[in-house]
Parts: sequence; structure tokens; C-alpha cells
Amino acid sequence: MDYQIRTDKIREKIIKNKLDGFLISNEKNVRYLSGFIGESSGSWVLLTQDDQYLLTDSRFTEQANKQAPYYKKYIWQRPYIKYFTDLIKELKIKKLGFESDHVSYQVFLKIKEATKNVELIPKSGWVEEKRMIKSKEEIDLIKKAASISDKAFSIIINEIKTGMKERDIANRLDFIMRDLGADKISFDTIIASGVMSSMPHATASEKVIQSGDIIKMDFGSVIDGYHSDMTRMVVMGKSNNKQKNIFNIVLEAQMKALNAVKPGVKCKILDKIARDFITEKGYGENFLHGLGHGVGLNIHEVPFIIKESEDNLKKGMVLTIEPGIYIKNFGGVRIEDLLFVTDDGYEILSKTEKIFYEI
Repeated sequence: MDYQIRTDKIREKIIKNKLDGFLISNEKNVRYLSGFIGESSGSWVLLTQDDQYLLTDSRFTEQANKQAPYYKKYIWQRPYIKYFTDLIKELKIKKLGFESDHVSYQVFLKIKEATKNVELIPKSGWVEEKRMIKSKEEIDLIKKAASISDKAFSIIINEIKTGMKERDIANRLDFIMRDLGADKISFDTIIASGVMSSMPHATASEKVIQSGDIIKMDFGSVIDGYHSDMTRMVVMGKSNNKQKNIFNIVLEAQMKALNAVKPGVKCKILDKIARDFITEKGYGENFLHGLGHGVGLNIHEVPFIIKESEDNLKKGMVLTIEPGIYIKNFGGVRIEDLLFVTDDGYEILSKTEKIFYEI
């Protein structure tokens, strides 16, 4: 990863906006710019027109030196705000931009109180918009994570039996992904069976899998910080006509949206394509979420494939396409693929076949 190039791109914005400095407090953005992996460390990055600082405490000094060699290290102690504002004064910063989406109001007030002569200027999405376009190295990591998910599914599909609990399947799937080389799982694995599958983000519970249940399986793995995401559908035994019909509607809606994926297409158009088809089939009000989302250092990141979005697809974006139909007291179907946008279309990263698995 070329962290210096990434940093310089944000520095260009600092200079263009005539700021003396810019504070990055979101841990994923800190990692993206500096290479420092400090989840839950409370570390920040401060960029000026000429310099770049990684602000962290003494627990992470050695790690910071190894992972962020391009950055000057500023080792702070509690209370962190005092150390930060001391650095602001030392650098004679008068106009400080900050990530308004990530700095809490309480922290903002503390910085404002301690730096009365500093103008605090909110900025939104500066790093996130750069993160939307993935490099080859980033895409390769996401491909590896997706491959682990594919392999894990091919194993777990042969182990699911009636009488098992949703939580047991989730725990086993999580173990398989780690055993195959995942650093961790992308999110709490969703195993939702029978009527529980009507909730888009139902958590795996103590519910026992029964004959005739449909099972929604939504899961992913992480490699070097980068996530994968996939949903596949299983039925215990033979699927009935209503289950098959809904599955086929969702699959056709997904394929229609996928066929429109290419650079320049608005995200909201993709959402509309799938949503209009599902509505035409009589299930419009049962499609309860957006069509998809970006994937990278976060499992959900820009761009969001929703009807309100004005973002256009660009080459190098990695995203999901995941229409769904959810019917209370019956169940739900979602089919989700992970893909990246190419010069003139897309490449699917989720290689697992999209069929209604009858086991």
C-alpha cells in the first residue's frame, strides 16, 4: 500500500481549502492513510501542509514505528486532549479541519475550549471518498477474503442438519473461516431460519433448525483489514412453491441490477432496477433495505446503493448487490454477491453458485 501517496492526496485538499491542519480520528481512516493498525487504540492522525503525525500512546510506540514509518510519532498521555491541543499550539495551527462525521460533540467542545484562537472547520468524507476506489492490492486482499468465504460455505453446507441450532451453525462457520486463514469474521454471522429469516439482520439464536425451514446465511471474513460479504439461501429438504417463487424473483432482480453495473451508472439507478422488478412482482413493500453497499476496511462503506444516492459507479469500487424479500410469519430471501467495477462492467468475487440449496 502506498500510504505516502494517500496522505499526499489529503494534503492537497488541506492546501486547496487553505487549512493549516486536518485531524483524522476515525480508526479506519487512520489505518488507510498511515498503515497503523490501531483498532480501539484511540489514535489520531494530524496532517499539516508540510508534515504528518501519528498520535498514539506509549503502548503502541513500537507498533507505530513499524507500521507507519512515513509518519512522525507524537506519543501522548492521558488526558489526550491536552496533549493534542499542546501540539496544535506548538505547530501554530490557526485553521484546523476535522472529520465532522467522527469527532464527538464532547471532544469538539474540549478542543474548542483549549484552543480559543483556533478556527475549527468541519469537513466530511475526505478520506472516505478516496477509500471508495480500491487499488489492486486492496482488491487482491478482498478476493482472498471472498475465497475463504466460498470455501467455508462448501464445507458447512455438508454439515447442516435438522435439529441443529442456528448459533451452532454460526459458530462452526466462524471457526471454519478462521481455520482457512481469515484474521477474523467480517461481522456477527447471520444464520436465520424459518420465520426468523424475515428479519434482514436477525442474529443467530437458539432456534432449532426444522424440516422445511429456509435458512438465510450471511457471512464474511477479513484478511489484513479487508472484508468480504456474501449471502446464500438453504432449505431443509424440498422447497415449496412459494419459497421457490420468491427465491427466483430475488435472483432475477439481482441479475437485472448486475447487468447494469458499469462505470458511470448512478447507484440509485441500480437500486431502482431491482426495486421496480420486485414491486412489479407484488413484493415492493417487502424489500426492506438498499440494494447494496461498498466494502473495504469497513463492511459497510461508501458508496451505498440506495434510492437516494447521487454517487456514480467508478472503476475500482468494491460493492455488494443484495436484493431481498422479507415476509413476516413466512420468512425471507436475500441473495448477495460481492463484486468490483471494471473498465466496462464488473467481476464477481463471490464464486459460490446462486441456487436454492436443498439439503
